[in-house]
Amino acid sequence: MVHDNWYSIAAYLPLVGVCLVLAYLLRWKWDWLHVLLVGLFLVAASPVSNSLFVMFTSEPYRRWYYMLVFLLVLATIKVLDHLQDYPWRAGCGISAAVIAAITLYLYVKRDTMVYRKYWLVVLTLIAIGGVVLLFAALGGVRRLRLRRPMAALTACTALVAALITGFTVGTYQRAYTQTIGLTTTEIYDNVIHSGDGLTDALPYRYYFWEPYSNRGMAAYLPDRTSFFEHAFPSIFTLYDALGDERHAITPAGPEGTNELLSVGYYIRNNSDWPDEIYTSFSNGHEQINVYQDSHALPIGFCYDTYMTRSEFDEIDPAERAHAMLKTLVVADEDEATVSATLRHYDAALDGKISQENKFADMDKRREACTDVFDYGTDYFYSEITSGSEQYAFFSVPYDKAWSATVNGESAEILNINGLMAVKVNAGKNCIRFHYSPTPLWCGIGVSAISILLTAIYLLAGRRSRKSKKEVL
Repeated sequence: MVHDNWYSIAAYLPLVGVCLVLAYLLRWKWDWLHVLLVGLFLVAASPVSNSLFVMFTSEPYRRWYYMLVFLLVLATIKVLDHLQDYPWRAGCGISAAVIAAITLYLYVKRDTMVYRKYWLVVLTLIAIGGVVLLFAALGGVRRLRLRRPMAALTACTALVAALITGFTVGTYQRAYTQTIGLTTTEIYDNVIHSGDGLTDALPYRYYFWEPYSNRGMAAYLPDRTSFFEHAFPSIFTLYDALGDERHAITPAGPEGTNELLSVGYYIRNNSDWPDEIYTSFSNGHEQINVYQDSHALPIGFCYDTYMTRSEFDEIDPAERAHAMLKTLVVADEDEATVSATLRHYDAALDGKISQENKFADMDKRREACTDVFDYGTDYFYSEITSGSEQYAFFSVPYDKAWSATVNGESAEILNINGLMAVKVNAGKNCIRFHYSPTPLWCGIGVSAISILLTAIYLLAGRRSRKSKKEVL
């Protein structure tokens, strides 16, 4: 069975490979770089130690190899700077032998391990050719000695890197077009222009079909789905609480998740939706249909009851999104604070948690929800009119960098399964959340100081060397 592998699991240098890295190690110098390379190679050889870089999860990502590549480059440069001091011929020989051994093994196992057998031959020839070319450029073949070997090596490396990049892009393009049956232009229109006919819907969100392509992100629209790994940790907290797993792609979540996260519009490239089409437009090669959820809740609605996270965890995962629509789910340690304002959820009084009661629960939430909404790069603002003291819930990822005010007065932000809630008063409430990433500014400050100190150090060293020359 053949399947795609999009994980980062490789570390290599164009053309030179690890030939000169081996030469550096074969000198047995045991300086800091030698020790570090050996240690990292041992880490790379063990699945357990590799998992350290992904917090001991089962993910096969090896993105720490990017750091390893820089060290391989450094070792290669050190060898090139003092070529006569290193056994570079032996490094090339070992590389060629390893390539031949791997090729032989794959050839023996070709019926079970090799999908495209002709590519095994092509890639082997390229790999051996790279070693031979490197060997010749460095003067290993007397008749082919070059006047400017470093210039030739640089040009060849750049050429190989360009060919590898072009090959990879071309292979990806062909595979993708064959898989989904669209041309390159149609794929571009499908991803980039499928949101052109839409406007900013906040305080509601869009839900695009097939989250892998990030259509909402491409159109700068508030989309509930995405293919994106660098998300707030609280996003993962939310899906863990719902009994789902948030991987690189946003999961659908249990029934009721879209309503909880204020999805107001569903975007489809077909007519397989039960509701009537709200509006439609063309993305350049196909019709895009927009379906409106008339029952949708805006971002920002209130609760007058609560349950604790411990109680929530006892609920069937299939009903947890409905539970969060029914009542405010608070951390156990926040119960004392919340109970002074909200009543504890009682199924006999408030109705059972179920899909059948979803719309009734949404109507209850709509009694006190966002009337006015505004936002900027570092804030969002909501106006909610409430009949009593309640807690207003916002499906925005919780982070300590957020601060909030209600009617101009500082308000405590509660972490609600990775999202946020603040206490509101009876009457009109002007709620403002402000985001101030203090760690980011601290990091920028440390970086600036480091750059300044490095510049002072280099300048001082330059003056010192200059003064020594003048003395001599």
